Amino acid sequence: MHQDSMDHKSLQNRIGVRVLLGIILCMMVLSAGCQTFPKGEHVSQLYDEEFPSVDLLYTCYSLCLAVWRERDAWRDTGWDLDYFSHEPTNTLGLAVRDGRTMYLVFRSSQAPEVSIDAQLNYQIRLTPLFFTDNPQYKAHKGMLSRYEGVYDEVHDRVREFEGDCLFIIGHSAGGMVATIAFFDLYHAYPKHCVTLVTFGTPRVLNIRAAQALEEAHEHMIRVVMGRDFFASIPPALFGYRHAGRLIRIGSQPFWKIFSIKDHYPGYQHELQRLFDLAGQE
Repeated sequence: MHQDSMDHKSLQNRIGVRVLLGIILCMMVLSAGCQTFPKGEHVSQLYDEEFPSVDLLYTCYSLCLAVWRERDAWRDTGWDLDYFSHEPTNTLGLAVRDGRTMYLVFRSSQAPEVSIDAQLNYQIRLTPLFFTDNPQYKAHKGMLSRYEGVYDEVHDRVREFEGDCLFIIGHSAGGMVATIAFFDLYHAYPKHCVTLVTFGTPRVLNIRAAQALEEAHEHMIRVVMGRDFFASIPPALFGYRHAGRLIRIGSQPFWKIFSIKDHYPGYQHELQRLFDLAGQE
């Protein structure tokens, strides 16, 4: 009787392990299927005079590093750093003016070190964009809260800016906020040339919102490094969609499905390598 009980528990344990492995396998398959790793354009296929150039991508990612925390200066750039923030959502933004161009940059997530970031990251319910009248245009609830927190600060700077070219930039969760900001500013300031440049950005818009940006395809640059895992979430099965022009950097070995290191520090290392290589040519 005792032996039968042990055999029964052993059988249950084996079944439990198989079920768990099956669930993990299904999640990997679904996640991979949602990403499908589209080819896009590899940065090596672009000519120096083409948009976006390696110099531009390097500059944009440098701004992503500059917005990680408030600083008096950033390296030897000579940039005038104009920070703005919203403490309740731990959102930090940066405006840099360069002639008739202004760069607006949003900080990436500081989770798990910062609890509010973790909470907002997991608020994946699609919520209507608060700045449009169309309830069918939706975005990630947590990232929408971030942008709402700095909405007035962003518009104040755009209205005061005397130039006509805006670059909206972000890495990871910062890229999600930047994408929402681009949706807003692209439609709110039609006389400006508004461009989005993101790195390793998860999906943030629903299908309808992504479709509404189809005309802006060439103005939206989505850079993905190698097999960056975060570029494949949240799953498209949840109603999320990417938008814009996909530019690939780094390698995509067939044996690697996902990579966390490609997300960080992958972009920093690869863009530095590309920048140094371009300077030697």
